[in-house]
Order: sequence, then structure tokens, then C-alpha cells
Amino acid sequence: MHDYVDQNVVGKNLDLHKVCGGLYGLLDDLNCSDIWFALNVQQLSLVKIPTHQFKKIVISYHTEYFDVHDLHDFFQANLDCEFLFLHDGIPETLWPVNVTSVQWISWGQQLDVAIGTYGIADAVMPVTKLVSSLSNRHEFHKAAVTAFLQKHFCPDQLILSWHDNRQRDLYYLDPDFFMPESIQNLVLDPVFQNQLPIKFDNNFNQSQVEKIIKWREDSRV
Repeated sequence: MHDYVDQNVVGKNLDLHKVCGGLYGLLDDLNCSDIWFALNVQQLSLVKIPTHQFKKIVISYHTEYFDVHDLHDFFQANLDCEFLFLHDGIPETLWPVNVTSVQWISWGQQLDVAIGTYGIADAVMPVTKLVSSLSNRHEFHKAAVTAFLQKHFCPDQLILSWHDNRQRDLYYLDPDFFMPESIQNLVLDPVFQNQLPIKFDNNFNQSQVEKIIKWREDSRV
């Protein structure tokens, strides 16, 4: 899906009013001369953070979830650095002492940008399609949604994508992973586990918002 906050914004002395659409305006009073920023990170391993040069670092996650274990290991490996960690979730207490975790809600700004770009529905529209999680990565919750739609609805009722990009072992295949039986029957079904990738464009799911807007507009006719 399209992000309404710029991704993987890194650097020092950032003008935070301009970066990421003004989301970080409250940090304007910081003396940023010795701070390195990694904002709206998508995957920690793909973002260069020069911990050997900067000892004060701001990291934020907004439009992609963070791997708790990877992030904890990174913080632990750099105990000589001070981290300000910003994200939309609830602040955790599991981080090392060199981490200050702050809840930093971005949804309001993202909604403002989305409404400014596409407008907002002023009436209840009839449902014409069921939308899957538009998955570019194989995760449990996305698998459950996609498997359910495939099981109970016809293809012409759906806007469906399933790239089956497996970046790690599927943890929900572990026999000790709890799932309600109804969901287990869906995601562990051999038919679904052997589902071939479903791609209805060549843009790796970056233009799906436009497609959804189009069928929403078509349904008004």
C-alpha cells in the first residue's frame, strides 16, 4: 500500500518540519547537531545507522511494524549510544536502559494526507468487492485473511493479492503456536500452503490504492 509518510529518511541536521510532512515538528527545539535520524524505518537491516560516529540517535517506525528481537539486539549491541525510539504503538518496557521509547501517533497526519489526496466518502457506498490484505509478505494475519476470502468467496468478488514472500520461517507452523481451530483449518490447509503467488500488476502492490479508488468510483455509476 502507499505510505503517507516518507520511508527510510536518514541523515543529520534534518529540518523536521519538512521531513515526513511535518510529523516531527515537536522536535524542532532539539539541538540536532550531534543527532543521527532514521525516520519511518521499514526494515532495520536495510538502514545505515552510523553508531560509530553518532551517539545520539532517533529511530522511528510508523508505516511498517518492527521486529522486537532484531531491534532489541541492535540497541543492546550499541549500549554506548542513546536512542530515542518513536512509534505508533504502546511504549514497551523491554528495551535496554539506553533507549527512551515514546508513543508518536502518525495516523492523524496520514489520514489528513490521504483525504487531501483522494477526498473522503460523504455517503455510505454499497460493497462491491472484498479486499484482501494485499500482502507483499507472508505473515500469519495476512495469511488468515487471504485464506478466508479464497475459501468462502468467488474470485470475481475479490481484490486479492498474495506474493507469498517468505522472509523467515513461518512461526505459525510450529505445533505449539495457538490458533483457533477455524483459522487453523484455513491457513494450514495444504491447498493454501501451496498457493502460487497472485499478482494482478507488476508494481509490487504500490498502486493498489489507485485500483481501489477506481472501483470505488466505478461503483458510483
